[in-house]
Amino acid sequence: MRLDLRHGVGSHIHMINIVSLDPDKDLMRVADLFDRAGDYIRLETGRDPDIDYAREAMVEAPPQVPPEDIHLFGLERTDHELAGFVGCLTGHYEPNEWYIGLLLLDPAVRGMGLGRLALRHIIQLARNAKGTVLRIAVLEANPAGRRFWEREGFVHERTVPADPDGDGHIRHVMRCNLEKDLLAYG
Repeated sequence: MRLDLRHGVGSHIHMINIVSLDPDKDLMRVADLFDRAGDYIRLETGRDPDIDYAREAMVEAPPQVPPEDIHLFGLERTDHELAGFVGCLTGHYEPNEWYIGLLLLDPAVRGMGLGRLALRHIIQLARNAKGTVLRIAVLEANPAGRRFWEREGFVHERTVPADPDGDGHIRHVMRCNLEKDLLAYG
């Protein structure tokens, strides 16, 4: 699926296509983006991005989520390079609830409204699928990310303590009710 969107930045117009991604066909493009956005991946994992991280981001899900409920999107420039990546799951908590596993942007385009553009796309898909809730878990170590989600209407639901056997991060689960909290998205 392609959705052509014109996104104005200052006096420049950038054409961004939101495209569905395939874990096999698009792995190298996603890995390239993750290399450019390595600052976040190092924050989350403590290591440099690699092909394994990209593959995990595209295919891993809790056991109750079948592969057809993993939704992958790229924010594609006209040169076919990815400016962003979004990975979502349906049915992570409840059947009609959506979960954003990762929304990652190339540092060169952060602050230009592409995160909001990607979120609009996710909201529209979720609403079309009768989704009722959208969630994301934000690292405590990423206050700028948390501010973004708060500006977009997400509210704190709960805090998940750091797992001593995991990556050591405290996560804040944020949610929005797709029927009420995001009225600005129409």
